[in-house]
Amino acid sequence: MTPGRLIILVTLGFAFVLRLAISISIPNVHWPDEILQVTEPAHRIVFGTGIVTWEWLVGIRSWLLPGIFAGLMGIGRALGESDPVFINLPGELMMATLGCLPVLCAACWGRNLYGSAGALVAGIATACWTDLLYMSPHTLGEVVAADLLPLALYLGQPYRNQQQPTETRRFGSGFLLGLTFVVRFHLAPALLLAAIGLCGGKTRASWLTGAGAAIPILTLGLLDWATLGSPFQSIWLNIWYNVFQGVSQEYGTEPWWALAATIAVIWWPVLPILLVTGYCGARRMPVVGLVALAILVTHAAIPHKEYRFIYPAIPLFIAMAGVGTAAIMQHCREYLTAHLTVPWSAAIGSALWLVMSLDVSTRPFMNPAWTRDAGFLAAYAEINRLPQICAVATNHSVASPGNTWLRPGVRLYQINLVDIAAPRLVHAADSFNAIAASSKVHMTDPRFHRMGCHDGNLDEAGAVHLRICVWVRPGGCDPHAAPPPEPYWPDYFRRRMGLPRFDWGPTLSEAGP
Repeated sequence: MTPGRLIILVTLGFAFVLRLAISISIPNVHWPDEILQVTEPAHRIVFGTGIVTWEWLVGIRSWLLPGIFAGLMGIGRALGESDPVFINLPGELMMATLGCLPVLCAACWGRNLYGSAGALVAGIATACWTDLLYMSPHTLGEVVAADLLPLALYLGQPYRNQQQPTETRRFGSGFLLGLTFVVRFHLAPALLLAAIGLCGGKTRASWLTGAGAAIPILTLGLLDWATLGSPFQSIWLNIWYNVFQGVSQEYGTEPWWALAATIAVIWWPVLPILLVTGYCGARRMPVVGLVALAILVTHAAIPHKEYRFIYPAIPLFIAMAGVGTAAIMQHCREYLTAHLTVPWSAAIGSALWLVMSLDVSTRPFMNPAWTRDAGFLAAYAEINRLPQICAVATNHSVASPGNTWLRPGVRLYQINLVDIAAPRLVHAADSFNAIAASSKVHMTDPRFHRMGCHDGNLDEAGAVHLRICVWVRPGGCDPHAAPPPEPYWPDYFRRRMGLPRFDWGPTLSEAGP
């Protein structure tokens, strides 16, 4: 085995262990969609319970990712039928594995351009970078797309000694570009730019890339037709509601520069180094640089903005910056000092990335990210250890981790625990014998006694913004005493159905310890 391959294998092992360890030891929820749009519908397929949101009721979500996770949950059920830890473990293993694909591509780019030293520096950069470690476990379409896109670009680019990709690699590149589109169609402009840049106007290359991309895209069309009623409904109806009817803007709008400013704030201590190394890498990987820039620019034009939307550009940029670091280290060896050997330059470059990542990940700014909904997840873990629990109530179901992190068969209810009158609570509480809610809730039903409380949602100063406590009562559950959770309908649909505007009060009133 060559030194370059050994370095890549060791780096991949390091990346996998790091991602899986973070997924298991620091559980958090980046955004509710990772549960409500992926694992909850998967849980419904396998176990029959799961929160149903408006997106599934109107049919604007593809069943592709939930179907994959349903298969993984089926495997997990064989490992531990009643334990969500084991049920969700195959999905965590898959996300950790996918998270290693950008590391593999970065290390291979570095090796092709700068040998073993380049493989080590670029591989370590993507293996340890904070954003990639934090986002990797989250079951979002943006994260899966971010993992697939670097491999699509790597397969379609010239490799060692500028050899052109084989036909198999061209086809595989197209397949991955199509699969990236399927899991995150919002990347279409960047993916089209990637296909044009990789094919370079060559007719045969274009045909091979297009044929590969057609397979997952047509599969999505057939899947939507079979499950939603119309081909590609998860795309065109999604665009109709969120773009033309403005549903997405109900969640807030930001100026065009907001996403770039967010990245700058997160990376501020080391931003100058990242810009310099990223520029050096982009000069050697222009297609990768253009695709990353296209993702940022196209999402800057969309009024509703979230950090996760541009996440697919982050692994590409970090890979470029890692390669750029290797280029700078080579320049230092050749022109600045004769005493800087290849191993020492690789070690210095790798150490630089480890230090930068540690600095960013431990800044107070990252407190809210690492601890988001950690209290809820810990409370659910406590509930799962209680064998007599048959149903759980929360203040608002879409603000919780859902049935995904409850034992199969445990139902979920939604009760306004802040404002509900005591007699009504006593009647409704016959449906559940456990409650997971903020410690601010004053329990008026004497049958419930409070157990443990769990902190989460820390702010930049380390103060707790949401402490979730568990209340338990003896006895069983009457499933008819309280209604099941209602779907959250955006105001666009509430107006059409003659319903009042949605009241977030019950959820917001729980803010604070």
